[in-house]
Amino acid sequence: MKNTKAGLKPETESKSRLLLNWYQNNKRPLPWRDQDNVYWTLVSEIMLQQTRVEAVKPIFLRFIKRFTDFESLAMAEESEVFFYWQGLGYYRRAKNLHQCARQIVKMAGVPKTKDQWILLPGIGDYTASAIASIAFLESVPVLDGNVIRIATRIFGIFGDPTLTGIRKEIKKRVFEDLFYKDSPGDSNQSMMELGATVCLPKNPLCDQCPLNSLCFAYQNQKVSDLPELKTRVKKDLISLSLYLFRDKDNKPVLGTPWRGYQSDYIFPVWVEGEAVKKYRYAGYFRHNITNYNIMAHVYFEDLEVIEQYQALAEPKSTLLLKALHKAVIYSAA
Repeated sequence: MKNTKAGLKPETESKSRLLLNWYQNNKRPLPWRDQDNVYWTLVSEIMLQQTRVEAVKPIFLRFIKRFTDFESLAMAEESEVFFYWQGLGYYRRAKNLHQCARQIVKMAGVPKTKDQWILLPGIGDYTASAIASIAFLESVPVLDGNVIRIATRIFGIFGDPTLTGIRKEIKKRVFEDLFYKDSPGDSNQSMMELGATVCLPKNPLCDQCPLNSLCFAYQNQKVSDLPELKTRVKKDLISLSLYLFRDKDNKPVLGTPWRGYQSDYIFPVWVEGEAVKKYRYAGYFRHNITNYNIMAHVYFEDLEVIEQYQALAEPKSTLLLKALHKAVIYSAA
């Protein structure tokens, strides 16, 4: 599980290759890098959520010295995991990491794809993409604040990047022009590294950027104008019940009584009446869409419907993935 493939073509003209070359020559010596160890990748990515790299480094080393692999972490008491997490805060992440280790130990093998990782506790789209690309060379780009900032500046993408249409454009341009598909792990890390060390939110070091001659913002004196973040509008809070079950043809279905968000892809059917009494409650999560902040409560029929959903090959909506995530955690407890 290496981060790069041998025999890369010297396509120095492409943005993705320029960025990758810069990363290979300028990357910071971080303890979890260049390790053929998916466990280290998982631990570091969870620790790096909402925490600076410099704060993570000593605690990461202390943590993996005590918990050397998935098995040792899974067998530990939660109180001990919290003890070795001290200094990072946001202890929910430690709890999620502990639960991840326990679930992985129960599995037939370590998850490999983004879709498999995203079903584990505390792992969202960004973290799942990072792990799958770095540890298993899956060709999936990451999209976090650093990458969004780089992309909007390089390509001159105006508009609020939290809006679905703008975000899709950013993701498309990143995948086409910044993501080096033959080396997905290092390519993703090159974008994150550039955003963390050079393409900063304020006072970016544009003279040190390998892409400054190709950057729209730099060439047009628009660096301070991008990304174009808008003032957040307060959204309505909605309490929503989601039901995972099988239809009359024994196919998995996600349903809800709420008709406020019309989408046959996300909600193929509406659940009404007494039928809801047979479902098991798995817990709740928060979800944001254009006009609403949703508190979603998840109910599921049985374990078979969860397995059927996980086996589906087509893309799954974020709402469905979050609901599955909750049901999987509940069923594994």
